[in-house]
Amino acid sequence: MKINHFYLTIFLSLFFGCVSPNEKEKDIVSVTDTISVLNCILSQKDIINLIETYETDTVFLINNEINLEKYDLKLPKNKIARIIPKPAGYPKYGNFDYKRLQLSFEQLKISNDKAECKILIKTVGLLADFRLVKKDNKWSIIDYSKIMI
Repeated sequence: MKINHFYLTIFLSLFFGCVSPNEKEKDIVSVTDTISVLNCILSQKDIINLIETYETDTVFLINNEINLEKYDLKLPKNKIARIIPKPAGYPKYGNFDYKRLQLSFEQLKISNDKAECKILIKTVGLLADFRLVKKDNKWSIIDYSKIMI
């Protein structure tokens, strides 16, 4: 019985969830870049001031398109991060708790050495748009704009 190697390879890849070393490398780089970009945004002066001045010790990070549970995000020292599921109807509708400082990262795009991301802090009515660049293996903000909503 002759087995077609092409079909055997596909079967084994699907069965064992095999990923080539290059894909694994890309995944590691992607996770590292995501952590760095999000932490860079959280370290931006206006964002730090906003988080520090809010009268609560907990910042609720909304787990939406970016699965925040696998990232180690850095908040100001006196704040605790708690990841919560995306509220029903968020961000436009639904029962939103304005007593809690809730923050979400939106539309993260990383491409080689450039990144874009929005941060929504609906509690205080802030939508901020960030553009970042990676130079010497470090992410930095090159453009930042905010809109009070």
